[in-house]
Amino acid sequence: MNLGNIFPSLQRRGGCAIKKKVPFRRGVDGVVAHTKRFAELTTPSAPSKLASRHFFDGAATPPSQGGEYIFRYARTAINAAFLVVTVFTFSTHLHAQWLNHPTPGVPRTADGKPNLNAPTPRTADGKPDFSGIWEPERNRPCPPEGCLDMQVPQEFLNIGWKLKTGLPLQPAAAEVKRARAEENGKDDPVSRCLPGGPVKLHTTPLLRKIVQIPGLLVILNEMDMSFRQIFTDGRALPADPEPTWLGYSSAKWDGDTLVVETVGMRDGTWLDRGGTPMSGGAKITERFHRVNYGNLEIDLTIDDPQTFTTPWTIKLNQTIALDTDLLPYVCLENEQDLPHLLGK
Repeated sequence: MNLGNIFPSLQRRGGCAIKKKVPFRRGVDGVVAHTKRFAELTTPSAPSKLASRHFFDGAATPPSQGGEYIFRYARTAINAAFLVVTVFTFSTHLHAQWLNHPTPGVPRTADGKPNLNAPTPRTADGKPDFSGIWEPERNRPCPPEGCLDMQVPQEFLNIGWKLKTGLPLQPAAAEVKRARAEENGKDDPVSRCLPGGPVKLHTTPLLRKIVQIPGLLVILNEMDMSFRQIFTDGRALPADPEPTWLGYSSAKWDGDTLVVETVGMRDGTWLDRGGTPMSGGAKITERFHRVNYGNLEIDLTIDDPQTFTTPWTIKLNQTIALDTDLLPYVCLENEQDLPHLLGK
């Protein structure tokens, strides 16, 4: 069997869909599973059962916060890919994208292991160097039987999960969030292969590469091969910007912390899979602090009077990903699911 006919995105990322007439099931990780629809298959294939069977063993209704699921076939869930390889005895070129290329300049302990607590790297002008490949903190444990998929962080589902009193939503915004949840998150831009915004890119469990040069910090995202520019050349934010998916970002240094301000985002942005809204008038402030070689902290503040009664701040933790590289995920590749997205 040619697995490429079943998983065209095997070397990238799998797709997301909600299938018509197929009930939602709560998976062992608590996230609603979505599986790819392939026109050439009239019945569930053995590989698709293998890849998603752990999702279809629970309740007939989705979890209250919905879920966005992306199979990661070629890196953190490469075990599942190898299992499929074993079952179907075929060969692929999983290493063609330098997924195991050694990261240069990694500090080591005496026993040769990466020293993630080593001092923060610095640029020629003495500022912290944020360059590297980063992934969200894995603060949402896998079930005892393990994750057969990407491990989403808590903030991916609920951006305010650390806030003891919850998000300070305006009444109208709370109603928007409730309505989105009732529709099973079908209108989430990411479900429709549209950008999720700068906050969601921090929590999506796909890798990001930061490239830092004088006057500019660029974030390259595996997610839809997108990029974000953060200017450090002293430019002011635009006064009346044309709204964009990621907004306009300018930054300045506060000691060893890079303070990034972003405006000009689109109305209708989702901050998480639970449907937390943000208006186009919001201002995002991010304080990037590289604690040491292996850890990055981002203090994220949202100031959006239209949506929230008061500004609020959370801390997002990121860890460095070594000996790998970006593997572009193209959501629209073989996308056939949009007509089948269901709400209530």
